[in-house]
Amino acid sequence: MTLTVGTDSYISVADADTYFGARLYATTWTGAASTDKEKALRMAAKALDRESYVGIISDPNQVQAWPRTGGADLEGRIIDAAAIPQAIIDAQCELALRYLIEDPTDDSGTLGVRSINAGGVAISYDGRAPQRRLPDMVLTLIRSLLTPTGAAGASSAPLVR
Repeated sequence: MTLTVGTDSYISVADADTYFGARLYATTWTGAASTDKEKALRMAAKALDRESYVGIISDPNQVQAWPRTGGADLEGRIIDAAAIPQAIIDAQCELALRYLIEDPTDDSGTLGVRSINAGGVAISYDGRAPQRRLPDMVLTLIRSLLTPTGAAGASSAPLVR
């Protein structure tokens, strides 16, 4: 299945190749088959589209989360309703690279958990940290575009009393 920018990706394989051509530690990407690159980009776009972003989608018929209207970045600049922020494109590339390295479908929800005690709310780990929804690099790139709940939900949960 061919990758279609604007439908199942924010960037083409050729443009992602250019992105990784200017990046260190990209040998996994440059050595991957084109079909695997397409799959990784498609999976990364789907993962990014599940996040909660500022503003609303520009067209009610669009299938992806971007472009959006009614939002601004952390510096107060209005997000162009017809454009995909470079941070989203960069995040898709970085996440696609991660997907070529690690299987995101591996159910590791309890990875590293040795024991749980609900009464005293105690969790014991075996030295491996639990997995986050998005890698730190990706979250850093898109944090300013996320709603406050989206940004908090990436690696923590809001405290409710």
